[in-house]
This record gives sequence, C-alpha cells and structure tokens, in this order.
Amino acid sequence: MGMSLILIPVWLTAMLLAVRAKRYVRSRIQPYRMNNLEEISHQTPLAKGLSELVAASGGIYLSIILFLDFLKLNHPEQLEMMGLTMDPLAGASMLVAVGQPMVRSVVEYMKEKKGGYGR
Repeated sequence: MGMSLILIPVWLTAMLLAVRAKRYVRSRIQPYRMNNLEEISHQTPLAKGLSELVAASGGIYLSIILFLDFLKLNHPEQLEMMGLTMDPLAGASMLVAVGQPMVRSVVEYMKEKKGGYGR
C-alpha cells in the first residue's frame, strides 16, 4: 500500500512532464508549419494536453491489441503489481504515450543545438 502511494505522485509528475514536453515541441515546430489551423477552444493547456495524452495512449493500445490479435499471441489480461491491478497493455501504452513527447523534445533540442531547422 505504501509503495502505491509513492507511485501515484511519480506517475502524475511523469504525465505533467510529458504535457510540458509536448508543449515545448509544439512551440518549436509550429512556426515552421505551412498550415497553422489551430482550432479555437476554451480548454486549459493542461486539459488539452491530458486529452491528447489519453487519445495517443488509446491509439497505441488499439494498435498493440490488433497486432497481438493478428499474430494470435496470448497476453496476460491482468497484472497485479504493488497492490494495483491493471491491464498490462494499457499500462505499456500509457508509458509509451508519456515517454514519446519527452524523447521527442530531447531530439528537437539536439537538432536545435546542432544547427536548427532547415540546415
């Protein structure tokens, strides 16, 4: 139970860092896009980032499920870890969705440091 209480703030921190990294990448890429057609919405940046995170992880989850079903591979339905029961594929898709913006922001930073866009 005590370890679960530690995991929740760590997970929330990772999600917030992913949202921040996604905003950083978007701010760096946005000026270079040809069609800048952002929809007008009244969402806060955090709400928008979390909804995009859930949408991305849902797409990754569906892709993994379809891939495993296509190959007829078995996977565990439930995984219990530190008192938490969850779908391991959903957890993996959330990890990928959280990690992808962070990795992308590092790549964009390295490109910028190397010489920027268009070189």
